[in-house]
Amino acid sequence: GPVENLARASGIFRSDCIEGGQQGVGPVEARATVTCLEEPCVQVKCIVPEPPTGDVGGSPVKISGEATNCSNGPEDIVITITPEGGSTCRQEFLDVPAGQSVTLNCDYICTEAGIIEFTVTAVATNDCGSTAPATTVCEITCEEEGENCPRTPGFWTQQCAQKGNGSTKFTRDEVTKIASCVDDASVFFDWADDFAGFCSKIDPDRPMNQYKQLQRHFAALLANYCTGELQLIANNGNIINLALSTKIDCEGVDAETIGELIKEIDKALLDGDSEKYGDLLYCADAINNGDNIPLAPDCGEDTDDPQPNRQAALDRDSFRMGSPYPNPFRRDVVLTYSVPNDNQRVEIGVYNVAGRLVRNLVSSSQGSGQYEISWDGRDNSGSRVSHGVYFVRGRLNGQPAGAPTRVLYLP
Repeated sequence: GPVENLARASGIFRSDCIEGGQQGVGPVEARATVTCLEEPCVQVKCIVPEPPTGDVGGSPVKISGEATNCSNGPEDIVITITPEGGSTCRQEFLDVPAGQSVTLNCDYICTEAGIIEFTVTAVATNDCGSTAPATTVCEITCEEEGENCPRTPGFWTQQCAQKGNGSTKFTRDEVTKIASCVDDASVFFDWADDFAGFCSKIDPDRPMNQYKQLQRHFAALLANYCTGELQLIANNGNIINLALSTKIDCEGVDAETIGELIKEIDKALLDGDSEKYGDLLYCADAINNGDNIPLAPDCGEDTDDPQPNRQAALDRDSFRMGSPYPNPFRRDVVLTYSVPNDNQRVEIGVYNVAGRLVRNLVSSSQGSGQYEISWDGRDNSGSRVSHGVYFVRGRLNGQPAGAPTRVLYLP
């Protein structure tokens, strides 16, 4: 603190010019006040959200480190936040006044389920030196997100139509909230009117092409994710969701999770990387149809009572298409498939990258068992189709079943 210092001086002046040869001088006094600084002092604490949980592959969790200057003068403070097994977040704050606090915020994304410990450290420095590190520890629990229950672009087209009949499961305000989330989740999508912008992608102008089709499925993919993120529930009680941490395995796609797929599609659309559109479209289409991803046990159909359709959903999950051979092909490609139960209406068709049916391969009622079919590269009129990528899709009792199969028709 402040200290007053006194200086006193006195002396004798000697000179032959002075009677007696000398003369006393003083005493003379001077006073000055100086402030003695304390050694640096810092207190630190860790701040986590309430409740302290995060979803694996979900939105970032904000972890904060707060440091307080507990000395009597300004000091520099350095805060670091280190997650268990992760990268350190660090920031330096200069000339922090006495008694003031500073905060470092870091975003952490859960990569696996479990308890993650964070170490928050602060070091303060002033003219008197530096403190030993002040340390505290906090933790969050990373949890697996719920299972998936997506809907197709056709479903979202119905939500945009707002016909007020049984097809409308969300109000216009709810769709607008979902659309705003879709816009925020994508760099490529950027619309001024959330409802109109979203619906223009879900139900684009015709004719359709691969670019529009990819945007359509991308918007539906994000809408499925956003509906769960916003915790909106359809008016028939159905819960729609996509967990970003869900593992995927799509041919020609680098992404290994739905969250990574969203980033990959966004980048491809931003870069205009048309060579990737076909593979990304195939992958997004499969996910929006609930193919090859774990579905929630109560993921019902879009009816007021989803339970009567549960067995049909289980049958569709059991429908399997084998790997086509040869693939790529020049003359004919052979496809195998299995039907789970008797008296099943089976439809198998070949579609181009724009989603347009070019050839019906199967359309009949079939019993349980293994089947084999072939496609010779011709459309329904008997004409040869253009060379390129096509998708073989199955339907069981009028509903999509099994994972679409990609084939490459070579010249």
